[in-house]
Amino acid sequence: MNGMSSRPATVITGVTGCIGSLVAQKLLADSNAHLLLPIRPHHRPESVIARLARDLPSAQIAARVTFIPLPPAVAVAGLAAKLRQWQVDEFIHCAGCVDYFHRENLAKGNPELTGAFVELARMLSVRRFVFISTAFSSGYRDGLVLETLHDDTKDDPTEYTRSKREAEAIVAGSGLPYLIIRPSIVIGDSRDGHYSGKRYGLYQLWYAAEKLMCVQYVPRIYAIAPRVPLQVIHQDAFQDGLLAACREQPDGSIVHLVSRAESLPTVRDVWDQWLLTVSRPREIYYFDRLADVPLEKLSRQQQVWVELTAVNVDISSRPWQFETTGLDRLRRNGVNFTDATAQSILTCQQRFITGSERVRSFMDKFKNERAADPHIIEC
Repeated sequence: MNGMSSRPATVITGVTGCIGSLVAQKLLADSNAHLLLPIRPHHRPESVIARLARDLPSAQIAARVTFIPLPPAVAVAGLAAKLRQWQVDEFIHCAGCVDYFHRENLAKGNPELTGAFVELARMLSVRRFVFISTAFSSGYRDGLVLETLHDDTKDDPTEYTRSKREAEAIVAGSGLPYLIIRPSIVIGDSRDGHYSGKRYGLYQLWYAAEKLMCVQYVPRIYAIAPRVPLQVIHQDAFQDGLLAACREQPDGSIVHLVSRAESLPTVRDVWDQWLLTVSRPREIYYFDRLADVPLEKLSRQQQVWVELTAVNVDISSRPWQFETTGLDRLRRNGVNFTDATAQSILTCQQRFITGSERVRSFMDKFKNERAADPHIIEC
Protein backbone atom coordinates (compact mmCIF):
# COMPACT_ATOMS: atom_id res chain seq x y z
CA MET A 1 0.00 0.00 0.00
CA ASN A 2 2.98 2.32 0.42
CA GLY A 3 5.54 0.92 -1.99
CA MET A 4 6.98 3.03 -4.79
CA SER A 5 5.74 2.46 -8.35
CA SER A 6 7.34 3.13 -11.72
CA ARG A 7 3.93 3.83 -13.25
CA PRO A 8 2.51 7.36 -13.52
CA ALA A 9 0.69 8.38 -10.36
CA THR A 10 -2.63 10.19 -10.11
CA VAL A 11 -3.66 12.16 -7.03
CA ILE A 12 -7.38 11.85 -6.28
CA THR A 13 -8.85 14.03 -3.56
CA GLY A 14 -12.16 13.35 -1.83
CA VAL A 15 -11.88 9.59 -2.13
CA THR A 16 -13.83 9.09 1.12
CA GLY A 17 -16.85 10.69 -0.55
CA CYS A 18 -19.17 9.47 -3.28
CA ILE A 19 -17.66 11.19 -6.33
CA GLY A 20 -14.04 10.61 -5.32
CA SER A 21 -14.65 6.94 -4.65
CA LEU A 22 -16.40 6.53 -8.03
CA VAL A 23 -13.42 8.13 -9.77
CA ALA A 24 -10.96 5.92 -7.91
CA GLN A 25 -12.99 2.78 -8.66
CA LYS A 26 -13.00 3.59 -12.37
CA LEU A 27 -9.28 4.32 -12.59
CA LEU A 28 -8.44 1.17 -10.67
CA ALA A 29 -10.60 -0.90 -13.01
CA ASP A 30 -9.74 0.72 -16.36
CA SER A 31 -6.27 2.24 -16.09
CA ASN A 32 -2.85 1.24 -14.83
CA ALA A 33 -2.26 4.41 -12.82
CA HIS A 34 -1.04 4.22 -9.24
CA LEU A 35 -3.37 6.30 -7.07
CA LEU A 36 -2.23 8.66 -4.34
CA LEU A 37 -5.12 9.28 -1.98
CA PRO A 38 -4.97 12.11 0.58
CA ILE A 39 -7.32 11.36 3.49
CA ARG A 40 -8.05 13.02 6.82
CA PRO A 41 -6.60 11.35 9.94
CA HIS A 42 -9.99 10.08 11.15
CA HIS A 43 -10.43 7.93 8.01
CA ARG A 44 -8.96 4.44 8.07
CA PRO A 45 -7.25 3.18 4.89
CA GLU A 46 -8.87 -0.23 5.37
CA SER A 47 -12.36 1.26 5.27
CA VAL A 48 -11.52 3.26 2.14
CA ILE A 49 -10.21 0.15 0.41
CA ALA A 50 -13.40 -1.70 1.37
CA ARG A 51 -15.41 1.12 -0.20
CA LEU A 52 -13.41 0.86 -3.42
CA ALA A 53 -13.55 -2.93 -3.60
CA ARG A 54 -16.46 -3.27 -5.99
CA ASP A 55 -14.72 -4.34 -9.22
CA LEU A 56 -11.39 -5.57 -7.86
CA PRO A 57 -10.30 -7.63 -4.84
CA SER A 58 -9.07 -5.64 -1.86
CA ALA A 59 -5.55 -7.08 -2.17
CA GLN A 60 -5.22 -5.78 -5.73
CA ILE A 61 -6.50 -2.36 -4.68
CA ALA A 62 -4.05 -2.17 -1.77
CA ALA A 63 -1.18 -2.74 -4.21
CA ARG A 64 -2.35 0.11 -6.43
CA VAL A 65 -2.96 2.87 -3.88
CA THR A 66 -0.94 4.91 -1.43
CA PHE A 67 -2.66 6.86 1.33
CA ILE A 68 -1.31 10.25 2.34
CA PRO A 69 -2.35 12.12 5.51
CA LEU A 70 -4.28 15.21 4.43
CA PRO A 71 -3.48 18.36 6.42
CA PRO A 72 -5.63 21.51 6.59
CA ALA A 73 -5.79 23.56 3.39
CA VAL A 74 -3.16 26.04 4.59
CA ALA A 75 -0.63 23.20 4.88
CA VAL A 76 -1.45 21.28 1.68
CA ALA A 77 1.62 22.68 -0.10
CA GLY A 78 3.72 20.80 2.45
CA LEU A 79 2.77 17.56 0.70
CA ALA A 80 5.01 18.48 -2.22
CA ALA A 81 8.13 16.86 -0.75
CA LYS A 82 6.38 13.53 -0.24
CA LEU A 83 4.66 13.60 -3.63
CA ARG A 84 7.91 14.34 -5.49
CA GLN A 85 8.91 10.76 -4.75
CA TRP A 86 6.23 9.70 -7.22
CA GLN A 87 5.75 10.33 -10.91
CA VAL A 88 2.67 12.45 -10.33
CA ASP A 89 1.26 13.49 -13.69
CA GLU A 90 -2.37 14.30 -12.87
CA PHE A 91 -4.60 15.62 -10.12
CA ILE A 92 -8.31 14.78 -10.05
CA HIS A 93 -9.82 17.08 -7.47
CA CYS A 94 -13.14 15.72 -6.16
CA ALA A 95 -13.00 16.95 -2.58
CA GLY A 96 -15.26 19.75 -1.49
CA CYS A 97 -18.03 20.95 0.76
CA VAL A 98 -21.64 20.28 -0.23
CA ASP A 99 -23.30 22.23 2.58
CA TYR A 100 -25.86 24.26 0.63
CA PHE A 101 -25.88 27.41 2.75
CA HIS A 102 -22.96 27.51 5.21
CA ARG A 103 -20.91 30.18 3.47
CA GLU A 104 -17.81 29.84 5.67
CA ASN A 105 -17.60 26.05 5.29
CA LEU A 106 -18.22 26.34 1.55
CA ALA A 107 -15.46 28.91 1.17
CA LYS A 108 -13.01 26.66 2.99
CA GLY A 109 -14.08 23.45 1.31
CA ASN A 110 -14.39 24.67 -2.27
CA PRO A 111 -12.43 27.74 -3.48
CA GLU A 112 -9.83 27.69 -0.65
CA LEU A 113 -9.17 23.94 -0.77
CA THR A 114 -9.17 23.97 -4.57
CA GLY A 115 -6.66 26.81 -4.55
CA ALA A 116 -4.41 24.87 -2.18
CA PHE A 117 -4.39 21.80 -4.42
CA VAL A 118 -3.89 23.92 -7.53
CA GLU A 119 -0.79 25.42 -5.91
CA LEU A 120 0.46 21.95 -4.97
CA ALA A 121 -0.11 20.75 -8.54
CA ARG A 122 1.85 23.76 -9.84
CA MET A 123 4.75 22.92 -7.54
CA LEU A 124 4.80 19.40 -9.00
CA SER A 125 4.42 20.60 -12.63
CA VAL A 126 1.68 18.08 -13.31
CA ARG A 127 0.44 17.27 -16.80
CA ARG A 128 -3.13 18.25 -15.98
CA PHE A 129 -5.50 19.29 -13.22
CA VAL A 130 -9.00 17.79 -13.44
CA PHE A 131 -11.70 19.48 -11.38
CA ILE A 132 -15.08 17.92 -10.64
CA SER A 133 -17.62 20.73 -10.47
CA THR A 134 -21.39 20.67 -10.99
CA ALA A 135 -23.61 21.32 -13.99
CA PHE A 136 -25.47 23.84 -11.84
CA SER A 137 -22.43 26.06 -11.22
CA SER A 138 -23.96 28.51 -13.69
CA GLY A 139 -26.65 29.51 -11.22
CA TYR A 140 -30.14 30.12 -12.56
CA ARG A 141 -29.90 31.41 -16.12
CA ASP A 142 -32.23 31.62 -19.07
CA GLY A 143 -31.47 29.57 -22.14
CA LEU A 144 -28.58 27.22 -22.81
CA VAL A 145 -25.93 26.76 -20.11
CA LEU A 146 -22.66 26.84 -22.04
CA GLU A 147 -19.50 24.80 -21.57
CA THR A 148 -17.56 27.93 -20.68
CA LEU A 149 -16.64 29.68 -17.46
CA HIS A 150 -19.60 31.54 -16.02
CA ASP A 151 -19.66 35.14 -14.92
CA ASP A 152 -21.24 35.95 -11.58
CA THR A 153 -24.99 35.92 -11.07
CA LYS A 154 -27.27 37.21 -8.37
CA ASP A 155 -29.53 34.18 -8.73
CA ASP A 156 -27.87 31.03 -7.40
CA PRO A 157 -29.82 27.99 -6.22
CA THR A 158 -27.51 27.82 -3.19
CA GLU A 159 -24.23 29.18 -1.92
CA TYR A 160 -22.81 25.79 -2.95
CA THR A 161 -23.24 26.51 -6.67
CA ARG A 162 -21.61 29.92 -6.25
CA SER A 163 -18.62 28.40 -4.44
CA LYS A 164 -18.13 25.80 -7.19
CA ARG A 165 -18.19 28.56 -9.81
CA GLU A 166 -15.49 30.40 -7.86
CA ALA A 167 -13.41 27.22 -7.65
CA GLU A 168 -13.72 26.72 -11.42
CA ALA A 169 -12.29 30.19 -11.97
CA ILE A 170 -9.32 29.35 -9.73
CA VAL A 171 -8.57 26.21 -11.75
CA ALA A 172 -8.92 27.96 -15.11
CA GLY A 173 -6.74 30.86 -13.99
CA SER A 174 -4.00 28.68 -12.52
CA GLY A 175 -1.84 28.43 -15.62
CA LEU A 176 -2.07 24.64 -15.41
CA PRO A 177 -3.51 22.50 -18.20
CA TYR A 178 -6.97 21.71 -16.90
CA LEU A 179 -10.22 19.85 -17.49
CA ILE A 180 -13.45 20.82 -15.72
CA ILE A 181 -16.15 18.16 -15.46
CA ARG A 182 -19.70 19.27 -14.64
CA PRO A 183 -22.03 16.36 -13.82
CA SER A 184 -25.71 16.82 -13.15
CA ILE A 185 -27.26 15.11 -10.10
CA VAL A 186 -25.60 11.72 -9.64
CA ILE A 187 -27.90 8.82 -8.74
CA GLY A 188 -27.50 5.06 -8.45
CA ASP A 189 -26.08 2.63 -10.98
CA SER A 190 -28.25 2.19 -14.08
CA ARG A 191 -27.87 -1.60 -14.00
CA ASP A 192 -28.76 -2.53 -10.44
CA GLY A 193 -29.58 0.76 -8.71
CA HIS A 194 -26.84 0.62 -6.04
CA TYR A 195 -25.88 4.06 -4.77
CA SER A 196 -22.63 5.15 -3.12
CA GLY A 197 -23.52 8.64 -1.97
CA LYS A 198 -25.17 10.51 0.87
CA ARG A 199 -28.74 11.74 1.06
CA TYR A 200 -28.60 14.37 -1.65
CA GLY A 201 -30.70 15.09 -4.72
CA LEU A 202 -33.32 12.46 -5.47
CA TYR A 203 -32.26 10.47 -2.41
CA GLN A 204 -33.08 13.37 -0.15
CA LEU A 205 -36.65 13.17 -1.42
CA TRP A 206 -36.84 9.42 -0.88
CA TYR A 207 -35.22 9.51 2.56
CA ALA A 208 -37.51 12.33 3.64
CA ALA A 209 -40.51 10.37 2.38
CA GLU A 210 -39.26 7.31 4.25
CA LYS A 211 -38.83 9.21 7.51
CA LEU A 212 -41.90 11.44 7.44
CA MET A 213 -44.45 9.87 5.12
CA CYS A 214 -44.04 6.20 5.96
CA VAL A 215 -45.20 6.48 9.56
CA GLN A 216 -48.96 6.78 9.11
CA TYR A 217 -51.08 6.51 6.00
CA VAL A 218 -51.66 9.96 4.47
CA PRO A 219 -54.83 10.10 2.38
CA ARG A 220 -54.05 13.44 0.69
CA ILE A 221 -50.60 14.43 -0.56
CA TYR A 222 -49.41 17.71 -2.10
CA ALA A 223 -46.37 17.62 -4.40
CA ILE A 224 -44.41 20.04 -6.57
CA ALA A 225 -44.10 18.12 -9.81
CA PRO A 226 -43.75 20.12 -13.03
CA ARG A 227 -43.39 18.38 -16.36
CA VAL A 228 -39.75 19.33 -16.89
CA PRO A 229 -36.86 16.86 -17.31
CA LEU A 230 -35.22 15.78 -14.06
CA GLN A 231 -31.51 16.38 -14.59
CA VAL A 232 -29.83 13.25 -13.27
CA ILE A 233 -27.11 10.87 -14.43
CA HIS A 234 -26.21 7.42 -13.20
CA GLN A 235 -23.02 6.59 -11.31
CA ASP A 236 -21.79 4.32 -14.11
CA ALA A 237 -22.47 7.00 -16.74
CA PHE A 238 -20.48 9.51 -14.68
CA GLN A 239 -17.56 7.08 -14.44
CA ASP A 240 -17.57 6.25 -18.15
CA GLY A 241 -17.94 9.88 -19.18
CA LEU A 242 -15.21 11.06 -16.83
CA LEU A 243 -12.67 8.49 -17.98
CA ALA A 244 -13.39 9.18 -21.65
CA ALA A 245 -13.09 12.94 -21.09
CA CYS A 246 -9.77 12.52 -19.28
CA ARG A 247 -8.44 10.46 -22.17
CA GLU A 248 -9.81 12.42 -25.12
CA GLN A 249 -10.71 16.00 -24.25
CA PRO A 250 -8.11 18.69 -25.02
CA ASP A 251 -6.70 20.81 -22.21
CA GLY A 252 -8.83 23.77 -21.29
CA SER A 253 -12.09 21.88 -21.86
CA ILE A 254 -15.27 22.11 -19.83
CA VAL A 255 -17.62 19.14 -20.22
CA HIS A 256 -21.21 18.75 -19.07
CA LEU A 257 -21.94 15.14 -18.15
CA VAL A 258 -25.73 15.08 -18.45
CA SER A 259 -28.31 12.66 -19.80
CA ARG A 260 -30.04 13.41 -23.10
CA ALA A 261 -33.07 15.58 -22.37
CA GLU A 262 -35.30 13.40 -24.57
CA SER A 263 -34.48 10.31 -22.49
CA LEU A 264 -35.07 11.87 -19.09
CA PRO A 265 -38.34 11.43 -17.24
CA THR A 266 -39.98 14.57 -15.95
CA VAL A 267 -40.14 15.56 -12.31
CA ARG A 268 -43.82 14.61 -12.50
CA ASP A 269 -42.93 11.11 -13.77
CA VAL A 270 -40.59 10.52 -10.83
CA TRP A 271 -43.20 11.68 -8.33
CA ASP A 272 -45.72 9.34 -9.96
CA GLN A 273 -43.28 6.47 -9.55
CA TRP A 274 -42.98 7.03 -5.81
CA LEU A 275 -46.52 8.06 -4.93
CA LEU A 276 -48.22 5.37 -7.03
CA THR A 277 -45.81 2.67 -5.83
CA VAL A 278 -45.38 3.49 -2.14
CA SER A 279 -47.73 6.15 -0.74
CA ARG A 280 -50.85 5.54 -2.82
CA PRO A 281 -52.95 8.28 -1.16
CA ARG A 282 -56.60 8.76 -2.09
CA GLU A 283 -55.81 12.18 -3.58
CA ILE A 284 -52.63 13.66 -5.09
CA TYR A 285 -52.49 17.41 -5.65
CA TYR A 286 -49.79 18.34 -8.17
CA PHE A 287 -48.32 21.85 -8.40
CA ASP A 288 -45.71 23.35 -10.71
CA ARG A 289 -44.13 25.68 -8.15
CA LEU A 290 -43.56 25.75 -4.41
CA ALA A 291 -45.17 29.20 -4.28
CA ASP A 292 -48.47 27.67 -5.44
CA VAL A 293 -48.69 25.09 -2.65
CA PRO A 294 -51.27 26.02 0.03
CA LEU A 295 -48.95 25.27 2.94
CA GLU A 296 -51.65 26.12 5.46
CA LYS A 297 -53.64 23.10 4.26
CA LEU A 298 -50.78 20.69 4.80
CA SER A 299 -50.37 18.65 7.93
CA ARG A 300 -47.28 19.48 9.96
CA GLN A 301 -45.85 16.19 8.74
CA GLN A 302 -46.16 17.26 5.10
CA GLN A 303 -44.98 20.79 5.84
CA VAL A 304 -41.71 19.41 7.24
CA TRP A 305 -41.38 17.16 4.19
CA VAL A 306 -41.76 20.15 1.87
CA GLU A 307 -39.31 22.22 3.93
CA LEU A 308 -36.65 19.50 3.93
CA THR A 309 -36.80 19.00 0.17
CA ALA A 310 -37.59 22.57 -0.93
CA VAL A 311 -34.13 23.45 -2.28
CA ASN A 312 -33.69 20.31 -4.34
CA VAL A 313 -37.27 20.50 -5.54
CA ASP A 314 -36.71 24.09 -6.65
CA ILE A 315 -33.50 23.17 -8.51
CA SER A 316 -35.08 20.16 -10.21
CA SER A 317 -38.18 22.13 -11.20
CA ARG A 318 -36.26 24.56 -13.40
CA PRO A 319 -36.11 23.88 -17.19
CA TRP A 320 -32.33 23.39 -17.36
CA GLN A 321 -30.73 23.19 -20.80
CA PHE A 322 -27.05 22.24 -21.06
CA GLU A 323 -24.63 22.48 -23.93
CA THR A 324 -23.23 18.99 -24.62
CA THR A 325 -20.59 19.60 -27.29
CA GLY A 326 -17.95 17.73 -25.30
CA LEU A 327 -20.14 14.75 -24.44
CA ASP A 328 -21.50 14.56 -27.99
CA ARG A 329 -17.94 14.25 -29.24
CA LEU A 330 -17.22 11.50 -26.73
CA ARG A 331 -20.39 9.68 -27.79
CA ARG A 332 -19.30 9.82 -31.44
CA ASN A 333 -15.99 8.32 -30.39
CA GLY A 334 -17.79 5.40 -28.76
CA VAL A 335 -18.08 6.22 -25.05
CA ASN A 336 -20.60 4.03 -23.26
CA PHE A 337 -22.67 6.74 -21.60
CA THR A 338 -25.99 5.37 -20.32
CA ASP A 339 -28.70 8.03 -20.24
CA ALA A 340 -31.10 8.08 -17.32
CA THR A 341 -34.67 7.03 -18.19
CA ALA A 342 -37.88 6.49 -16.28
CA GLN A 343 -37.10 2.77 -16.14
CA SER A 344 -33.53 3.21 -14.91
CA ILE A 345 -34.67 5.59 -12.17
CA LEU A 346 -37.34 3.07 -11.23
CA THR A 347 -34.52 0.52 -10.83
CA CYS A 348 -32.85 2.89 -8.34
CA GLN A 349 -36.14 3.46 -6.53
CA GLN A 350 -36.78 -0.27 -6.23
CA ARG A 351 -33.27 -0.76 -4.82
CA PHE A 352 -34.04 1.92 -2.24
CA ILE A 353 -37.38 0.35 -1.31
CA THR A 354 -35.86 -3.12 -1.05
CA GLY A 355 -33.22 -1.78 1.33
CA SER A 356 -35.67 0.14 3.53
CA GLU A 357 -37.42 -1.91 6.20
CA ARG A 358 -39.45 1.16 7.11
CA VAL A 359 -40.87 1.61 3.60
CA ARG A 360 -41.62 -2.08 3.22
CA SER A 361 -43.30 -2.20 6.63
CA PHE A 362 -45.41 0.84 5.74
CA MET A 363 -46.56 -0.75 2.48
CA ASP A 364 -47.50 -3.96 4.28
CA LYS A 365 -49.13 -2.36 7.33
CA PHE A 366 -51.36 -0.05 5.28
CA LYS A 367 -52.00 -2.32 2.32
CA ASN A 368 -55.75 -2.11 2.89
CA GLU A 369 -55.81 1.69 3.23
CA ARG A 370 -53.54 2.45 0.27
CA ALA A 371 -55.68 3.46 -2.69
CA ALA A 372 -55.74 1.22 -5.74
CA ASP A 373 -56.29 4.21 -8.05
CA PRO A 374 -55.39 7.56 -6.46
CA HIS A 375 -57.30 10.57 -7.76
CA ILE A 376 -54.89 13.11 -9.28
CA ILE A 377 -55.78 16.81 -9.13
CA GLU A 378 -53.81 19.22 -11.32
CA CYS A 379 -53.39 22.56 -9.58
